[in-house]
Amino acid sequence: MANLAIDGKNPPDASTPFPATYDIDYIRVYTGGQQGTPPPAAPPAPVAPDAAPGWSGWASRGGVLTDSPAVAGFNGRTYAFARGSDNALYTASSADGANWTGWRNLGGRPTATPAAATFNNRLYVFARGADGALYVTSSGDGAGWTGWRGLGGALTAAPAATSAGGILYVFAKGSDNGLYVASSTDGTTFSGWRPLGGMLTSAPAAAAVGNTLYVLARGSDGALYVTRSVGGASWTGWQDLGGILTDAPAVGVVPGADAPLHVLARGSDGALYERHSADGSGWSDWVDLGGRLVGPPAAAGANGQLYVVARSSDNELWERHTLP
Repeated sequence: MANLAIDGKNPPDASTPFPATYDIDYIRVYTGGQQGTPPPAAPPAPVAPDAAPGWSGWASRGGVLTDSPAVAGFNGRTYAFARGSDNALYTASSADGANWTGWRNLGGRPTATPAAATFNNRLYVFARGADGALYVTSSGDGAGWTGWRGLGGALTAAPAATSAGGILYVFAKGSDNGLYVASSTDGTTFSGWRPLGGMLTSAPAAAAVGNTLYVLARGSDGALYVTRSVGGASWTGWQDLGGILTDAPAVGVVPGADAPLHVLARGSDGALYERHSADGSGWSDWVDLGGRLVGPPAAAGANGQLYVVARSSDNELWERHTLP
């Protein structure tokens, strides 16, 4: 029952005109019959309980993330990487997408989201260090890792990495907001940084379908843009894929699928959105995959499925994947 008597600090008198409009701004409800400060509202669930055809539901994989994660498929497992509360890099992995290992400390002091890629039967992780340079560590089995090694450069955002045609590629946004690439044929010796142009307002994302490389980033108008190359020598101009991105995009590949190339991004409502392509030229419409992301997502193909990971509003790692 609500008491709607006209009273308060300025009660009506003989000069008050009637009839008049009675506007109610809000009604506050208290529990337990007590007055004073109401109890705090329960925080929203980190991930919206939405359903998307062909996708698993969102599931927490734990951890205490201080930045967005990276993900890669390697040796039949999905590996997630993230910076912890001590700023070191941590990893967790899964063979089936449902059961995950605990988080393991890989050391280092990354200052941005890491990037992960497979090359020559090794798993590589790249990260920007405190000096702005690029650093790398790698593993042949996902258990034993090399120490961190500096590769130089002056990165202004998180790197991206992929491999194609027997070459390992690393992409980064430079101090002029352009895209730069460095590459290696052995995973040890890298070329110098080569400019690829563009005007990026986010970190890049990279993937390869066969020998075709794709790099995506947010442009100055907030839309998603893509450039591609066969062989890594010459690149197309930037193609506008639309959308209104709030952060860097993610791109993942499911080899053998009808539409193997998937692009994902956080929308203005904090939810995850996805679109896909068979050849990198024709694209599906954006599909809302829900969630409440904090920062950009990451995506990778493993075991014929696409895995997407993101940091949510509870600072844990949340994951969902396509169904077989």
